[in-house]
Amino acid sequence: MILYHFSNEKHIKLVPKIGEKRRFGKENITGKKVLFLTTNPEMFLENDDGSNFFRYRYSIELDKNNPHLHPDDKFNDMLQKYNEAFELKHTISKWFFYDNSLDYFTISEWDNKLCKFNENIKVH
Repeated sequence: MILYHFSNEKHIKLVPKIGEKRRFGKENITGKKVLFLTTNPEMFLENDDGSNFFRYRYSIELDKNNPHLHPDDKFNDMLQKYNEAFELKHTISKWFFYDNSLDYFTISEWDNKLCKFNENIKVH
């Protein structure tokens, strides 16, 4: 499956970050360093500096049975319930944790006008 990771930093290899704590499954709290991955290729987030976009998008291909890949069930369930409550028809992005270092196959960077990603800057 193809997943995406977003960052304002350019990396040679993706490494889990300090302080990124989330839940694996419904009840197990983990203090492990993780990478956040999503099925959404167009992620944006309002940053402290007022910008709304991550500078880099990393594309990753993983087997859904990879032992380091964990679905964020709690968050995914919340998104599904929101979609159902408001009768929204769009596809819901899924979120995952990855608890190990990870190679990517492409990195894309926002263009100067911040209107799209320039594809395939670097291929591993």
